[in-house]
Amino acid sequence: MPEFGRRALCLLGLALAAAAPFDQHKIVFSPKGELLQLDYAAEAVANAPPVAAIKVGDAILLAALKTAPTGHAKLRDFSGLEKLMLADTHVAVGACGLKPDALLLRQLTRDLCAEHRRLFEEPMPIHLLASRVADLMHEFTQGLNRGRPLGTALVLAGWDPEPKPKPKPKPKPKPKL
Repeated sequence: MPEFGRRALCLLGLALAAAAPFDQHKIVFSPKGELLQLDYAAEAVANAPPVAAIKVGDAILLAALKTAPTGHAKLRDFSGLEKLMLADTHVAVGACGLKPDALLLRQLTRDLCAEHRRLFEEPMPIHLLASRVADLMHEFTQGLNRGRPLGTALVLAGWDPEPKPKPKPKPKPKPKL
């Protein structure tokens, strides 16, 4: 190939690389100063059918709107894409947003509960589970050995089991004077 042709291809390649979109990596800012991967994740959650939790007395109600499949999606089996599931005997999980991200978070939640039960022989406290799931979602957003921000919102509904009764301490004998 003549030298002129190589230079032209090289310049064309540089021009195409310069025109690449800004949303290919999560830590690259757009010209407006936005992180587009975060915007895409938030938009996926905002456009998804909702999931809600309501506390009624001693009960928790989780509700989700399931959309009917349309077009080519009618041929798919949607039975495995439930929005609500039990992560443990005392924790229910509702998810909305991107389905693969929701399935990943639900599985991570189930794994966290199972690991805690295996190690400590008791159910995982709900506040600890919420903190661990939030940490995992933060790892995805920050890119700490993870792919991209997750485009899903998670609702954890649960209760802490009754604490085991602690034995009452024996009263200390009063010193005799």
